Amino acid sequence: MDFIEVNGTALRYDLTGSGASTLVLIHEMGGTLESWDMVLPMLSAKRRILRYDTRGAGLSQKVRGVDNRAPLRRKVWATSPLRPIVSHIVVWPK
Repeated sequence: MDFIEVNGTALRYDLTGSGASTLVLIHEMGGTLESWDMVLPMLSAKRRILRYDTRGAGLSQKVRGVDNRAPLRRKVWATSPLRPIVSHIVVWPK
């Protein structure tokens, strides 16, 4: 289990697989990075997979006060140290 601090928020993440490209998997509201466990083996065969618990979800730092997730996701990835390795992003369907 790994954690990274982004904009003062501790996020739990998992980076697996190998390859030249990296696919980011973002879980559904109320989910965790484990939401992707069943498809992870199929997706990680030819690329790296980055999954993370969004702010306030799973083992990531909990939200205090008002939570507006859409701007937060943009802000997290705009400043993330992991951003240079990212090739594609998939968000769990609503």
